[in-house]
Amino acid sequence: MDKYDTRDKLKQSGKKFESCFGKECLVRAGTVLWIHNMLSTSIESYDDKIVITMRLIDVRGSRVIETSISEYLNAPTRIQSMIEYSLKKLHNIEPVDEADKLKIGALTYYSSQSNL
Repeated sequence: MDKYDTRDKLKQSGKKFESCFGKECLVRAGTVLWIHNMLSTSIESYDDKIVITMRLIDVRGSRVIETSISEYLNAPTRIQSMIEYSLKKLHNIEPVDEADKLKIGALTYYSSQSNL
């Protein structure tokens, strides 16, 4: 389902999802879309750093499966690499070596499994 189908299906439900950022609202949106899991991501830019927060949400269980927070040097031209790095860390897909971390300006990384 692409972003246009998603938007249309949410609009057809008659519920408001324009400012849907909290877990409960995301679970309601996921239920309307008939999905099992969803990834919520926010990217915040500060003077000297970019912070990427990702939450993997189990829609049917109404819980956050995994949360990751990554901080990077503020280098907007590397945002795609930052997102890729954050996704890999969230899913434990492959270890990222120190050279890769330096290349994209990774500062710190936090990840937790939770039942929030």
